[in-house]
This record gives sequence, structure tokens and C-alpha cells, in this order.
Amino acid sequence: MQNVKRKLKTEYINTIDYFYSIEGLAKGSVENVYVPRFDWKQGKILARPDSIETLGCQQWLSPPPFCLCLKLDNFYTYVGMAPYMVSIIFEYDYIGGEDGAYYQLTYEGHTAVEDEFETPHVVIGFGPHTANESIDNYICFLRNNAYLPKIESKKISKWWKEPIFCGWGEMRYNYRYDHDGQENGTFINVTRYATQATYEHYMQILDEKV
Repeated sequence: MQNVKRKLKTEYINTIDYFYSIEGLAKGSVENVYVPRFDWKQGKILARPDSIETLGCQQWLSPPPFCLCLKLDNFYTYVGMAPYMVSIIFEYDYIGGEDGAYYQLTYEGHTAVEDEFETPHVVIGFGPHTANESIDNYICFLRNNAYLPKIESKKISKWWKEPIFCGWGEMRYNYRYDHDGQENGTFINVTRYATQATYEHYMQILDEKV
């Protein structure tokens, strides 16, 4: 885990680059990079080591964890950011190349600093055999070290464990079905299906099937 303190006059942070050399990660040893973000076309994003990938807080449905997982033979190594909640970070980028990679944080000028600024810690973990285990280890580290609030044990409502219907997903399916599998250049066209009549029809189907 590493971070840097810098003495600064009052200014706004745009980007910060992190360069790391991890012993044992020889050229060509990384098989792929698991990028835990949502994608309409891929269920699981496994990027090439020399590619460029972005994890952003404004990506669809929910912000992804700021953690990238490198596949090495039969185990994963994660490289994640550990910012305190006061940090306003908008993107975590992986910039790969033939001889290695570096990581970049984008603040988009929304973080003002005076006198001294402490960059987020970089957390590197080894060992899990699956990408999701690697992400879970990263999240546990954040909670156990006060980067995230701990989850208090509480009673969970029954409906929380039941299936959740996505009206947006159903609208996109219906639009494509009616237009030869296409969205005609933009998903915004799907909003034509966002009507009370459409949702009442969806609810009717759910009442009959569930």
C-alpha cells in the first residue's frame, strides 16, 4: 500500500498517474485484465494486457469498484484504489502497453486542495483463483481498514431476496423486437416505450407468471 503527500498551493486536481513495477510480473505474464464494470454487450470484460480501460463513477446502472484484476496463470492479482470518502474521483484508468501498464485517476477538476494533498492509497493483493474472489478481497480490505463503512447486521426484508424486474431492460428488448433487432442509432429511442400502458402490461404479465 502506498500513497504520496504533496505540498501544493490552492488548486484543483485533474489527473494523477501511478507507475508500478511488481517483481514477478514479467513481460507477457499477464493473461488478461478483468474490468468489473457493466457493459451492454459483454457479461464479463476480460481485456487484453495492452489495452486501455476505464472504470468510471458515471457508468451505467451502478459505479464499479475502483479495482482491476490481472490474471496470472491460475490466480489473480488485484490493483485497487483506496481513497477516503472525501476524495472526489471520477475515473480510474488502466493504460496498458507492450512492456507494462500504468494507472491513472481522473478528478475532472472537482477536488480543491490547499497546502498539502494526500493521494489515494494503492492496494495490491495476490492469490485468489477467480476474479470475483479478488474483487471481494479488495472490498473486504477497504471495510477492514476504514476506507468504507462497515455493514451493520440488520433484518432484511423478504422482498430484498426476491427477483427484481427491470422495466428498462424489457423496454429495450421490446424496441429491438419491433425494429429488426436494432435501436436505430441510439438507445434514447427506447423511451417511446416508457408509458403507463406499457408498464401496466408488464405488471399484468408478472402477476400471471410469478
